[in-house]
Amino acid sequence: MNNRTVENDEQPGSLLMPQIKINQLKYEIDMWKRLLAFMMDENIFLKNRLIEILKGSFNNVNISNIEDFQNCFVKKDETINVLRNDLAEIDKLIFADIDFDNTANTNIHNKLENIRKHISLLEKEFSQLKIEFNRYLLNNVYS
Repeated sequence: MNNRTVENDEQPGSLLMPQIKINQLKYEIDMWKRLLAFMMDENIFLKNRLIEILKGSFNNVNISNIEDFQNCFVKKDETINVLRNDLAEIDKLIFADIDFDNTANTNIHNKLENIRKHISLLEKEFSQLKIEFNRYLLNNVYS
């Protein structure tokens, strides 16, 4: 593919995605994949911390609070997996070397915008969850 948008002679109105745009999308998707991998690792770390707390002395720990945190961690895993699958789907679409008509282009852009929104929301929620979890442990386990 060239570094320009090319009209397809066989299908009027069909456009090949410009290489520079594909490169930008690839960069953005790779960035999201790294971010999701980091969140996955962080979530594993938090769940392991929960196990350590439960194995040790936890006089002031309320089991229902611990279960709530565990459920939140599991939900974050599920959200991360859904987003990873969505990214893989877009990856396939972008790199399938197919012609993109306006509908396909719009579909990809809508999916990308949706993923951007969900990843941004996930980052905020995950950051808040980590803060709440650490605050809870400091106030209840180490007092």
